[in-house]
Amino acid sequence: MHPKVSVIIATFNADKHIRKAIESFLSQTLDSKELLIIDGNSTDTTISIVNEYLDRGVRMVSEPDSGVYDAMNKGVNLANGDWLYFLGSDDFFMNEKVLEHVFEDSHDDIDILYGDVYSVLLKRNYDGPTNKEKIMFSNLCHQSIFYRKEVFVKAGLYNLNYRLFSDWEFNIRCFVEFEFRTKYIPVVVAEYAASGISTLNKDTKFLRGFLFPENLKYLLQNGTERLKKIRYYDQWWRLLRSMQVTDDLRGYANGISVPGKILKMYSFQKRFSHKVLFNGVFSKLLMTLSYLTNR
Repeated sequence: MHPKVSVIIATFNADKHIRKAIESFLSQTLDSKELLIIDGNSTDTTISIVNEYLDRGVRMVSEPDSGVYDAMNKGVNLANGDWLYFLGSDDFFMNEKVLEHVFEDSHDDIDILYGDVYSVLLKRNYDGPTNKEKIMFSNLCHQSIFYRKEVFVKAGLYNLNYRLFSDWEFNIRCFVEFEFRTKYIPVVVAEYAASGISTLNKDTKFLRGFLFPENLKYLLQNGTERLKKIRYYDQWWRLLRSMQVTDDLRGYANGISVPGKILKMYSFQKRFSHKVLFNGVFSKLLMTLSYLTNR
């Protein structure tokens, strides 16, 4: 017997896309499923569109909220499923058998299942298997992940302090802090739209206040020798660049010691404008030069 899967869609003025998202859910061949639409009191025709489906296993709550993660938290609390999945209002399942393929096995010993998504922005599948080190620099799309509901009981809900990357903070909690049992499955779950808020903006509060100190802790716990690997050095380069800090980097470390190599990398970046640092070719050349002179 398949477990019940709760699909949660947070919406606000999503009438251009929501019908396709709902239809992609209804087409799923897995029988044990439910769809929760958590709407932020839309002022377009989103609510009237969703109302057309309320007699087909779709539930909706529409009320003001504090953003997408607040809506997702509401969905977690309302869900009746054994597994929870978050679909964007402008995303859709890749085919009608996705849920059936994901849950064709019981996964009794797994807390988090994840596959891939097709990224419209990148024009390719994203992003394969992950691990503790990878997720510290590269998030999993929430459209690729299935969580047991108990994960939220143990790890808590999404942190509303991070407007754009609360799902990343939550995933780091899951993979690094709580060390939940995870499994990658080679299934392209959904098409992920390029218009997602986290792809178009930077949450410097998250990068400076959470991701930077968390990476410092991870680096110090696992050894600064890792910085001898150019790929790992490049990931740190990208993090410091994205933080767009202009003052003392140590002020964002939450009291954690900042290794000399990281301070030298930051000092090197400060010689150049953000425009240069975000130019792909120049940034790669500068990163390589920094790496060669910072060994």
